[in-house]
Amino acid sequence: MVRAIGAGVTTLKVGSRVAWINCLGSYASQVVLPVAQAIVVPEHFRVEEALLFQAVTAQYLLSEYRTVNPGDVVLVHAAAGGVGQLLVQWLKHLGAAVIGTASSEAKLDVVRSLGADHAINYADGEFLDAVLDVTNGRGVDIAFDAVGAATFASTLKALAPRGLALIYGQASGSAPAIDPQRHAGGGWVAVRLHPGPRRDATPGRSRHSRHPGGLVEACACHLLCTR
Repeated sequence: MVRAIGAGVTTLKVGSRVAWINCLGSYASQVVLPVAQAIVVPEHFRVEEALLFQAVTAQYLLSEYRTVNPGDVVLVHAAAGGVGQLLVQWLKHLGAAVIGTASSEAKLDVVRSLGADHAINYADGEFLDAVLDVTNGRGVDIAFDAVGAATFASTLKALAPRGLALIYGQASGSAPAIDPQRHAGGGWVAVRLHPGPRRDATPGRSRHSRHPGGLVEACACHLLCTR
């Protein structure tokens, strides 16, 4: 909550509820914040709905590497996790068909409740056959993989021609190295992302501060607890 504002600030007022990223001192009880980094939190949001880190991850995954078009088929691994839940809901909002994976039946129930078109257990190592089955052998246009070692090799095989795989986590260990020559005929691109948001962004000019509406949209998705 804003306690005081500097001279010339017109976009905020004392009492405004705000969230922010990429500013040092966030563990302190109070922080001096550049106004351009402040994102106004709607009054009806609970505190947990205003936590931006997972939403920032979902936002940059969906906006910076490939445009998601209505009708795209998208694979989301660890879809019952924090980022995964946001991806599933946001992708459905964008008109994509979503295949969500998780490691237990309880988590798959969460994935289904979020609107995923298909929910697949990846723990048995057989998710590739299931993905190819529900896509009639075509594969997926985009894959988001936060699991890593246990899934990434099969994730690449699940891509459609000109598909894109984005690996942004390694819950099961680092993903194996890719041999481009071995997969030259697949027509896909794999991207290994640096973990976490950029720390060197100029205040007011980071990709996140330019898209506050997108962050609020992400936070408007609900998160369910899983075990």
